[in-house]
Amino acid sequence: MVDYSDLGPTNSMHTRPPKQHVELVEQKSVKKITMADVRKMSSEEYARALKDSALGPQLEALLANQ
Repeated sequence: MVDYSDLGPTNSMHTRPPKQHVELVEQKSVKKITMADVRKMSSEEYARALKDSALGPQLEALLANQ
């Protein structure tokens, strides 16, 4: 049996932790692209992906490593 009665707020040794400010940050979901995805793309999809701010750098990195 464990006695937790001494952990209550009446115990002088018990100190409540200070409240902390929590900041919610929006995290964008970034789709990861693979060479298999690139091979399946039509030319129109490829052009759109190059213009996309998330996919464009990934495409360039994939193609640079080929």
